[in-house]
Amino acid sequence: MEQVLFTYIKNGKLKALTQDDSKVLHDNLVKNGWEHTATLNSVCFIENLFNNCNDKDRAGETHNLGFK
Repeated sequence: MEQVLFTYIKNGKLKALTQDDSKVLHDNLVKNGWEHTATLNSVCFIENLFNNCNDKDRAGETHNLGFK
């Protein structure tokens, strides 16, 4: 099963919701000032972040996702 995440931002805070949670909460979040900013395929996002991170400051953090 593919996991899609919906991200919302308000006042510098981020919420990441599953598709099911977003279906239930979306209207209330938007009504309360949250902005839907992205819909992400979490598998592709994490793979891309791990394999293509060029930011030296983030590279170590990113590669910690691949711990054994």
